[in-house]
Parts: sequence; C-alpha cells; structure tokens
Amino acid sequence: MPILRSASQPKKKKSATIPSNPVSSATNRKANQSEQLELDESTLVSKLQSILEEKAPEGLPLLEQLMKCLKPNPKEWVEAEKRSRSVVLSGVPEAEKGTHAVERQEHTERAVMEILGVLEVEDG
Repeated sequence: MPILRSASQPKKKKSATIPSNPVSSATNRKANQSEQLELDESTLVSKLQSILEEKAPEGLPLLEQLMKCLKPNPKEWVEAEKRSRSVVLSGVPEAEKGTHAVERQEHTERAVMEILGVLEVEDG
C-alpha cells in the first residue's frame, strides 16, 4: 500500500553528493579523459578495429586505407623538402669536352654563382 503524506509534510529532496573539493574533482575528471584520449597507436587501432568488427565490418577496409594515408613516409618527406629548396637553371653553358670531372664541376658552379649574383640571391 502506498504511503501518503499530508500536505503539511514537505517533500523530501534528493541530496546531491557534492565533492569536498569541486576544483580538484573537475581536474581529476579532465585528467582521466585526457588519459583515455591519449591511447598509444596500437591500442587505438585495435579498439577501432574491434568496434568496426562488431558494429560495422564494412568499415574495416576504410580504416586500413585511412591508416595508409596517415602513416608518414620518410622518403616522401625528404623528396618534398628537397623539391621545396630546389631551383632549376636552364641554359647554363657546359664545360669544354675533355675536361676533368672536377674542372667541369667548378665550371658549372662558377656559372651558377654568376647567375645567382645577377639575381642577387645568396647560395647556401
């Protein structure tokens, strides 16, 4: 049988638990969230794979493609760095035939230095 209260009895309020130090509690929650977000690569990938296996197996190939796209390729980085600093000079006169390799190199360097000097570009 339900318990009835009279109109004179106030309604009991549910007491909320308030932490003794709300600032430290909020800080702890943020730290826990950060720890959860900062999973190492293998754990993150394995969790994603297991979720996709359960809920959307058709997404597994997409995950593999994404991993290939995001994986750094050092060779591509080196090539991109070289290309970003490279200049192609066309029409630089070649050294005479029969000169030694060292002399050909010096001749080419002098010709390039002259062009850079005219353009007021520092080599380096």
